[in-house]
Amino acid sequence: MSNVSISRAAANENIPAFAIEIGDISAGLALRERGGFSFFAADPRFRVLDGSRFRRLAQLEEAARNLARATGV
Repeated sequence: MSNVSISRAAANENIPAFAIEIGDISAGLALRERGGFSFFAADPRFRVLDGSRFRRLAQLEEAARNLARATGV
């Protein structure tokens, strides 16, 4: 199972962006926007999620985890 790490700073509403990491891979950045979060891939293996919007951080985390599991990251 892939370990997803999302900065605890995400809980702070004043922080506009934070890193999403899968194990030791920097998957991308999550940007807080009105109504949710947008994901921007830093690693090409997560490009399929690039530009995706998520209403909740937990949805973004689940999508990254599922993709990592499906692709063997």
